[in-house]
Amino acid sequence: HELLLRVPGASSWGDPVRIWPAGNPWVRENAELPDLVSGWRELLDDENFGKQVYKGFSGIADHLMCWEPGKDLFEKSETLLKRAFDGLGAMHLGDWEFKFGSTKAMIRPSVEFGHKLERVLRYCIAWELEIRLARTRGIHGLLDAFENQYDSRVRRTGRLTGSRGLLGGSGPDRLDLEYRIDGAFDHWLLDEFQDTSTVQWRAVANLIDEVIQDASGVRSFFCVGDQKQSVYQWRGGDPQLFDRVEAFYSQAGAEEFVSDKLNESWRSCPAVLKMVNRVFGEDAKLAPFDENRTAAGMVSGANTNPPKTVPGTRATRCISKWRTRKNAGLWWRNCWKKFSLSRTDSSVRSSCRATRPSANWSITFAAPGWACRSSASRQRTLVRTTR
Repeated sequence: HELLLRVPGASSWGDPVRIWPAGNPWVRENAELPDLVSGWRELLDDENFGKQVYKGFSGIADHLMCWEPGKDLFEKSETLLKRAFDGLGAMHLGDWEFKFGSTKAMIRPSVEFGHKLERVLRYCIAWELEIRLARTRGIHGLLDAFENQYDSRVRRTGRLTGSRGLLGGSGPDRLDLEYRIDGAFDHWLLDEFQDTSTVQWRAVANLIDEVIQDASGVRSFFCVGDQKQSVYQWRGGDPQLFDRVEAFYSQAGAEEFVSDKLNESWRSCPAVLKMVNRVFGEDAKLAPFDENRTAAGMVSGANTNPPKTVPGTRATRCISKWRTRKNAGLWWRNCWKKFSLSRTDSSVRSSCRATRPSANWSITFAAPGWACRSSASRQRTLVRTTR
């Protein structure tokens, strides 16, 4: 829709004349693809191809007999077919040759074989482009119809739009937007709150404040969620946000903000509930596996999780202590120091250097996303990469 607003003219959407002012070079000839493929395939037995090349072209012919736009063109013998597409110009000139497989010598098909294969491939390209151009024109028609309705029903009536992302920002229209939304809604219900990120909460925080502070008692704020479900903390979801919101609004008094727990479940059988209670029933046992390392902390750079596997004597002890010590984060920071690279390297995200390298410390990092780099002075550097 935003692209339509920037380029509204229909002539810019799927018009071959605009794309190829000198004429469209990809026009389907007046024939059927199976007939073209059959005519080309008849020449295959007359060519002096090796077994591998012959089998590859046969597979391509079988596939193209039933191919149509939208299907994978390279489903059979992808490498050989790409060699053919690369040689379209040479086929037209009758001078096509290519390398394939382990054969060192160039393979040179006959001129007639190349010409008929060229017709097949050009037909496929033209057919695919024809469908895509029609699809692009159809997308424009759909978007244009939507824009006409949107303009008359939303934009011209002064209704709010969320395309600019003004809520929670610092733009000049933020307060005006919040004022209008606050006047339109009296009740707020936020479900699956454990998956809410700090950025998302910031977008509605002022609106919720107005509801909580309303003295009439006719407005309400209700949020529900289960922090145990926030396993992956996707899109920056912060399960601790639940606790912070509760602590903040509880200052208003017991009658203003009520927090309740649903300790009775009707969604699972007793055996499943018993197992869940055994796993999640003791906070003390779960603490070492969490240590408050949430997705929000990762975004802000607070996460300092070590790699999964770090072979080597001292490195192994570091990981062992990391996982068992209560103050492991402090211990690790005393062992490693962050530093800045002297050169720009787009693959490096963060890094730290050992302050006490040992002579018998031979490490090779095999964990994904981690690497060990050694300088000329044999200093060991632990590097967190973007890969």
